[in-house]
Amino acid sequence: MKLAVLSFVAVVLALSSRAADLQIMPDGSAVLTPDRLCRGNDQSAMQTCAGRPDNDNQSIQDAIDRSRNKVFFKAGIYKLVAPVSLRSGKTYAGEGGFSYNYGSMLMQTVRNMAIFAVNGSISSVNINGLTFSGPAAKGVAGDSSSKLVNSTIRDNFFHGNLADGIAAPMSATRIERNGFGNYGPAPLSDITTQAHIRSSLPLNAVPGDNWITGNLFRSTCPSSEESPLPNCRSAASVQFDASGALYVTGNDFESNNSDTTLRVSATTQAVVQGNWFEANRGRTQVLFSKTGSYKAQLKDNFYAMFACPDRCVLVDFDTSAGAPQVSMSYEAGQNFTVSPVIKTELTSASGWQYLTIERPLCLRGYDGNMKNDNHCPL
Repeated sequence: MKLAVLSFVAVVLALSSRAADLQIMPDGSAVLTPDRLCRGNDQSAMQTCAGRPDNDNQSIQDAIDRSRNKVFFKAGIYKLVAPVSLRSGKTYAGEGGFSYNYGSMLMQTVRNMAIFAVNGSISSVNINGLTFSGPAAKGVAGDSSSKLVNSTIRDNFFHGNLADGIAAPMSATRIERNGFGNYGPAPLSDITTQAHIRSSLPLNAVPGDNWITGNLFRSTCPSSEESPLPNCRSAASVQFDASGALYVTGNDFESNNSDTTLRVSATTQAVVQGNWFEANRGRTQVLFSKTGSYKAQLKDNFYAMFACPDRCVLVDFDTSAGAPQVSMSYEAGQNFTVSPVIKTELTSASGWQYLTIERPLCLRGYDGNMKNDNHCPL
C-alpha cells in the first residue's frame, strides 16, 4: 500500500510539473514565472521543487540569450541541475524581499556547481533582488581565466548552505547591501560556506574602483585548524585582490568561523572603514597581502572580540611578497581581554613595522603593546 501511494505521488508530480514559463516582452526583456509546484519559499516548497522531475535550466538560459537587456524572475523557486551562463550588458533581477526566504530563489541541486557562471570576460552586469541557494553549490562563479568587470551585485541573499557566494575574479565592481550566510541560524553541520566572496586579481584587468559596502557576512565554516568537517574549511570570509582601489565600508562581519575574517590587497589603495566585526572566531580580523605598491587605511571600525579563541590580532600581514603600509585611526572595540590567556593584540610581532597609529584608539580591555595610546582602557 505504501509503495502504491508513493508511486501515485510520483505520477502526480510528473504530470503537474513543467519548466518555468518564459515570456519575451515588447521592450525585449524576458520574464520568467516558476512552475506552480515551486511558488513558495519555505523549506517545504524547496523540498517539493527539488523533487520535481524536470528543471528550469533551459528556460533560464533561453531567457538570458533571447532577452535584449533584462531577465526578470518572478517570485518562487527555480530548480537548476547545471550552471546558467551570464551574458554581458544585462540585468538579472528578482522580486527580492524583506527576508532571506522570500522572493525569487535560484536553487542549484548539484554540489560544487555554480548558479550563475562567469565564462570569459563578462561586463556591465547588474544582479539584484535574487536569492542564491543550494547545498555546497556556488552563487556567482568563474575560474581563474574569467573576469566580471564594471558590474553591480546588489540587494541579494546568499544562503549559508552555499560553498561560495561569489567566487570569480572581479574588477571595477560594486558588491553592496547583500546578505551572505542568511539561512540560519543553522546547526554547524549545515553550514558549508567556505568563502562569502573570493576574488583573485583578474588577468589583463583594467584598474578601477571596487566597492564592498553595506553587506552582512555571517556563518562561514570553521577555521582549518578547528573544523570537525573535512569538506568545510574556511581561510577567509571575504578575500578580494583588487586591480585599482578597494573600498570595504559599512559592512557587518558577524559570527564567522574563518581563519581570517577579511583578506584584501589592491594595486593603488585599500580602505577598510566603518565596518562592524563581532563574534568572529578567527585569529585575525583583517589581513593585508601585497599585489602592488599601495597604502591601506583602517578607520572607524568596531571590533567585539569576545569570540577570540586564544591569542588574536586585529590586523596582520602576508609578507611573502612584502606588505603595504597601513595606517590605523579612530578604531574602537571591546572584550580585548577575555581572560589571562584570551587576548587580542593590534598586530603580530612581525606586523608592527607595517602599522602606524595615526589617531586615538578606544579599545576596552586592551592590554597590549600600545596600551598607553589607548583612550578607553576599561
